[in-house]
Amino acid sequence: MSLHNQTSFLNNCKTKNLNITVVTNVGVVLQGVISAHDQFTVIINDTDNSFKQQIDFLNYHKRKKNIVTVVFPIGQPLQGVITAHDMYTIILNESIIIYKNNITTINPVDDDTVLIFKNAIVAITI
Repeated sequence: MSLHNQTSFLNNCKTKNLNITVVTNVGVVLQGVISAHDQFTVIINDTDNSFKQQIDFLNYHKRKKNIVTVVFPIGQPLQGVITAHDMYTIILNESIIIYKNNITTINPVDDDTVLIFKNAIVAITI
């Protein structure tokens, strides 16, 4: 799928507030409504629509010191607090550096909002 098709599809789902199903490369199935998407990620179930892109999501949870669950392509979850991030990495608990290309999803422990990395998406269905 070209970038244009991908962007058009995601924009259509978002604009029409469609309930979607996302299948990830670890076999996790997520359901919800697309709140936002950018070049690398899709955000679902942000009921306040407060996140316009990945950086908003990461900055918010870093500032609030929320515990998040990071899921890796092998399905292994890791919980912690985002203490820093840049274009390529996220640091949890000031002691664990995680490369974004090895992340499937990130979601806050007490929230249904999920940040899904596009490199982990196998399919999206309406």
